[in-house]
Amino acid sequence: MNSGFVATWLARSINPWTHAANTCATAAPWLATKHFYATTTSSSSTSGSQKAAKVDKASVILNATASGATNPLLLDLLKSLLNNYKKQTPDAIKIEELMVAEKIVPNAAAIENDHIAFRTFNDPALGIDSIEQVFVPLGYKKRDYLNFEDKKLNAYWYSPPSEDLPRVFVSEIRVQDLSLAAQSIIHKHIPSNIPSPKKSTMSLEDRVKALKENKMGMSQIAWPKVERKEYKVLAEESEYAAWVLLHGHKINHFTIALQNLPAGYNTCTQFNQWLKDRDFVLNTAGGEVKTSHDGLLMQSATIAARVPYTFNCGTTVPVPYAYVEFAERLPLPEFLNSVFTDKQQHGGRKWARHMLREGFEVDNANLIFESTYMQKKTK
Repeated sequence: MNSGFVATWLARSINPWTHAANTCATAAPWLATKHFYATTTSSSSTSGSQKAAKVDKASVILNATASGATNPLLLDLLKSLLNNYKKQTPDAIKIEELMVAEKIVPNAAAIENDHIAFRTFNDPALGIDSIEQVFVPLGYKKRDYLNFEDKKLNAYWYSPPSEDLPRVFVSEIRVQDLSLAAQSIIHKHIPSNIPSPKKSTMSLEDRVKALKENKMGMSQIAWPKVERKEYKVLAEESEYAAWVLLHGHKINHFTIALQNLPAGYNTCTQFNQWLKDRDFVLNTAGGEVKTSHDGLLMQSATIAARVPYTFNCGTTVPVPYAYVEFAERLPLPEFLNSVFTDKQQHGGRKWARHMLREGFEVDNANLIFESTYMQKKTK
């Protein structure tokens, strides 16, 4: 049985800030009036026949009932992660509803989730290992390493135990490559009593629970509230690091796979136009469509909506959170002329995953990261 997926989703030493903007009371107007690259999108055009279909939010569009022996613990984890993501990402709900209403897909369960993604710090208590030590015991396999030199990131992706489950992409910022001021802010908020993920004695069930509840690594410790000035100092140097400081291990996007959609919607260019016609705002860093060097992987994304975040001084300010990504994977050369007579074997899809370009591309992902940036960095 196919699985359906939720499509229903900042050092002072470099650029000093004014003293006024460094205080909690006076920084609120600064953040509220500053031109953000990551702005919320306009409401979709949903009049007449385009009016969005009603969706059962309680079931949250993740019919995570994958086939075979997929661990129920994994299905529950994915459902919980995507539910929490959906609650703060209105574009995801709007896009899904419109796809169903306009009969691009028969129902939400027919939307294929290409991958989900996590961000973290490479601190010994956190890092890629803290996510890996949840997903690998649940059947995922560690795949390729990616290095993002300019953003100071490491990343790995993981393939799922079943083709109807999403890939997992995990990145971490190399804290030691940041300024001393940025390192100090980050380390201040990571408790010293969190064990290394690989040395943790926490059960798999408790690891899943910790990730579902967005705790810090292999612990039941919540990510702390931060000071406004810390956020601004960090974001000026690395918006990625600032994002992690606020949101921790929440997923930052889910990805709609395009290649098996009907003609007219099954390419990034076509789907982007459909989105723009309905007033969604796209990430234009490096162009709307980011294309791999081999030409077989095209990706695009919306700009992250801002969500309210309450700093430890009690002031609430909108900050960038999550976005929706779109991926078009083309068939590998050996499958170009393949014709499938048994679509049931491939879950009703024209292309099964093993026939398509796999993995990720550094240049593509480098630009997609900027979907959560407050100011546009790459033209």
